[in-house]
Amino acid sequence: MQRAQDGDAGQAVEEALHPLDAATQLTWTGDGFTGLMTRSYWNFAGPYGGLTAALLMRALMQHPERRGDPIALTVNYCATIAEGPLRIRLRAARTNRSTQHWFLELAQGDDAPAITATAICSARPETWSHRPAQPPSLPPEAELVRFPWEKSPCAWMARYDVRLDRYTPLAPQPLPEPVAGAQTGLMRDEPPRPLDFVSLAAFADCFFARVFVARGTLMPVGTISMTTWFHATAEALARQGAAPLIGHADTRVYNHGYHDQSAELWSQDGTLLATSHQLVYFRDPPVRPA
Repeated sequence: MQRAQDGDAGQAVEEALHPLDAATQLTWTGDGFTGLMTRSYWNFAGPYGGLTAALLMRALMQHPERRGDPIALTVNYCATIAEGPLRIRLRAARTNRSTQHWFLELAQGDDAPAITATAICSARPETWSHRPAQPPSLPPEAELVRFPWEKSPCAWMARYDVRLDRYTPLAPQPLPEPVAGAQTGLMRDEPPRPLDFVSLAAFADCFFARVFVARGTLMPVGTISMTTWFHATAEALARQGAAPLIGHADTRVYNHGYHDQSAELWSQDGTLLATSHQLVYFRDPPVRPA
């Protein structure tokens, strides 16, 4: 390979990065990290929530005092994040024999955090195992429906290839009767990228808000808090490589402006890699004249 000229070296490195890695680049400052929020994973009014979770996971994975693999990450979305510089502060609240507990904050401009989070890491000892959960059943891949991301105004949707067991196009008006919100499908990064904890944290938020599916229309929504539990080791993630994940999402209740949303992420060999649960606020869509 021809060596890049000195002036082009930085650009060459940037172009070699996967979009997720480019969007989660961080610089260690001695007491935290700095980064730059770009529009590469933009949603309607700010970055895709999974990208924010991935940024925090990147900071945790790169911290020199981290011990063990992540087993839990809770992200609280306090304010909208803007395009531009950001700071992530994190500290180990306590390190025990088997677990390490972390506090994290993401801020821009003033010191008020836009995101607060907690995380737990563990060395994961070898123990007795039992896995009663079973992966969801999927129709043959040829029968899955590819989500038409290219028709979306949100940049983050083009970063994933998602193929669902069913898909109902969204309409200007809500459906007269809610439909079941559960969906199962295959999902991978676009372009493909080997799985790690950073991308797994992002995948946990990759499903549409379930209220969109239940009502059949877009409406104001936002994640308030999301917790992801990581059930696999780094070695298990490496075995998955860049193959598509099997994902399943559902909701238990829509009530007084909020709904829960759960997700499961499975490997191709039937290993449950992660589960997540989040609280989503929603507002009724404006009624449009017939």
